[in-house]
Amino acid sequence: MTTNGLVAPGATPRPRPKPSSRSTPQRRPKRPTAQQLRRRRAVRNGMLVVLLSVGLLVGLGTAAGYGIGRAVDVVRDVWPEAGPDLTSDKALPPEPIDLTGPAEACTAGAVALDLTAGATTLVKGEVLPFTLRVTNEGRVPCLLDGRGTSMQVVVTDDEGERVWSSADCGAGGGSDLLLGARNTLDTWDTTVRWSGASSKPGCEGERARVPAGEYTATMTLADVPDAVGDPVTVTVVEPPAKESAEDDEKPADEKSGDDEEPAGESSD
Repeated sequence: MTTNGLVAPGATPRPRPKPSSRSTPQRRPKRPTAQQLRRRRAVRNGMLVVLLSVGLLVGLGTAAGYGIGRAVDVVRDVWPEAGPDLTSDKALPPEPIDLTGPAEACTAGAVALDLTAGATTLVKGEVLPFTLRVTNEGRVPCLLDGRGTSMQVVVTDDEGERVWSSADCGAGGGSDLLLGARNTLDTWDTTVRWSGASSKPGCEGERARVPAGEYTATMTLADVPDAVGDPVTVTVVEPPAKESAEDDEKPADEKSGDDEEPAGESSD
């Protein structure tokens, strides 16, 4: 037999298979029982309940989250969150200091004045010492007029009237002072004395003992007029009754002779 199904001459033909007379019977699907149907229905209902629960939870969560977010936005609008003011904490660096040039005059913001009295009460006929101290609190050294005509103590009465100054009748000694910067702890001290007598600029006019009462002493610098230290209150009292009237009437400068003092000290 050839490939096209024809029988070659002299060849024996092959027998063809006969179709089977018996056919395979088809099975009918088996119907589920009532129990199986109930079980399937319960499973399907359970799945629906689960899906509905999940959807409900998702919806409630979304609504709740949206509501909370809106509430937070409202609170932030009404009560904004406080934040630190970073700009106020920033400070510019200090300017560089030039120490190569000459020292300049002291300014009111650079010097600190300190005045102390030897006592708070002055008995007529006695002498009260005042200690004057100047400190440079600046970053660079500065020059200060240390003469007695510049660095002085001024005494005023309870009405603010000037009654005495250490520069009126003092010797006026001293010189320019070079005060070191604040980190050097450089200070200048001097002492003046008040005998309780009045005075005028240039030591003009008559001098007399001031009456008893309260007086205010203040330290000033003539070359730095805006630099003023804390005032000191002094009470002038009458001498004890045992002193003679002649001593009370005698001028203080004649009695004590304290207008001339060694260098660094002055009195009046």
